[in-house]
Amino acid sequence: MHPRRLHLHHLVPGTKLCTESRPLVSGLNRWEGKNMEVLLKDGSRLEVGDKASVFDVAEKIGAGLARATLAGEVNGKAVDLRTKVPADSEIAILTFDDEYGQEAFHHSSSHLLAQAVKRLYPDAKLAIGPAIDQGFYYDIEFARPISDSDLEKIEAEMQKI
Repeated sequence: MHPRRLHLHHLVPGTKLCTESRPLVSGLNRWEGKNMEVLLKDGSRLEVGDKASVFDVAEKIGAGLARATLAGEVNGKAVDLRTKVPADSEIAILTFDDEYGQEAFHHSSSHLLAQAVKRLYPDAKLAIGPAIDQGFYYDIEFARPISDSDLEKIEAEMQKI
């Protein structure tokens, strides 16, 4: 019997594997200290704390945008949510509607899947798991065939993470 390989394709926001929480950035708001201004992509200026991250800027604009934020662009460079924003920077908040936002989502999702699988199946062998144009995939070799029940466990573990 050959070990079964798991291939997940085309994960998009709203699927059972997507989580709305942002554990890596929660509690990172930094409004203390001096204030500074950043220039938003629509040309408006926004005052934020001098230690503000991309996520903090999105949160200051609005809670809905903060929940949808996947990455940012600071002075033309794509960055993650935790990146501190320098004063007078030009900043764009990236969501799944943006190409780099999708890429960040797919890339992060592949890591999330790998972590969930290794927690549940420590002997599983991870091969490659790149983001691709319309999602991501992961080649995983399991010691035994996995079932739909196993997939549900993996999804639940991804939600926990």
